[in-house]
Amino acid sequence: MRTRTQLVAALFGLALALLGPTAAAQEPGPAPRADGSAPEPARPAPAEVDRVVVRWWVRGRPETPRFIFARELAFESRLEALADGVVPAPGLEVPYADKHVRAAIQRHVAESMLADLQQDAEVAPANEAERIAAAARIAHDAEAARGLLERRIGDRPGQGRSRLAEALVAEGLTGPELDVMLRRQARAGIYLDERVAPMLEPDEAELAEVHRRGDTPYTDVPFEAARADVKNWLVATRLATALERYFRSARQRVEVEIVRAAP
Repeated sequence: MRTRTQLVAALFGLALALLGPTAAAQEPGPAPRADGSAPEPARPAPAEVDRVVVRWWVRGRPETPRFIFARELAFESRLEALADGVVPAPGLEVPYADKHVRAAIQRHVAESMLADLQQDAEVAPANEAERIAAAARIAHDAEAARGLLERRIGDRPGQGRSRLAEALVAEGLTGPELDVMLRRQARAGIYLDERVAPMLEPDEAELAEVHRRGDTPYTDVPFEAARADVKNWLVATRLATALERYFRSARQRVEVEIVRAAP
C-alpha cells in the first residue's frame, strides 16, 4: 500500500527509467560554519499541504519549466493502477506500484505537451460568438474526457464514476483541479485527432467490427446495447496508444527531474 510519502520515495527509483540519465534534484542543505564546525541542525519544516515532486521542460527551454505536484501525481498514479486492474480490498488504499507512477508521469508530460501544441494552434476568436463556440467545444470535449477516464478505471456502469470520486477524496483534489486535468486531456485529444489520426469519433462500421471481433469487454452484450461502451473503450484505447507513442518520440527532447525536499 502506498501513502503519499511512499510515493515521493518511490520517485527516486524511477529517475533512470523515465528518460535515461534523469537528474534527481535536491534543495541544498545547511552550509558548514566559517570555522569549519558542523551547522546547527535544521529545524523541522512545518507540515506541507503539497509540494513539487517533478520538474520537466523541453530541452533548450530550461527557463520555462513545468511542475507536477505530489497530490496530483498521487491521484494520477492511483488512476493508472485502477486502469491496470488493481482493485483494493474493502477499506484499503489502492496499492499502486512504481510502474503506475512512471506511467502517470509519462502520460502527464505527453498530455501537457500536446495540449500546449493545440493551444498554440488555436486561432483567437474573432468575435464573441466564436469565443463562446470555442469555449463550448473545450467544455464538451472535457466532459467527454471525463467519460473516457471513468471508462478506463471501471468496467461496470457507475463504477468508474464512484472510483473517480473516491480517488479525488483520497488525494485531496477538488473539482476545479480535476477540471484542469480534463481540459488538458481534451486539448491533447483534439490535437491527436486533427493532426495525427482521427480517433475521437469512430464510425458505426468501426464500432460494429470491433465488437464483432471480441476485442472489447462487451462481447457478450448485444451491439445495440453496448454501442456507447464500445465507443468509449475504442477511443480510450486509441488515445492511450497515441499518447504512449508520442511520449516515446518526444523523450529525447524532454528533461524530467525528480525534486526531493530539503533535509
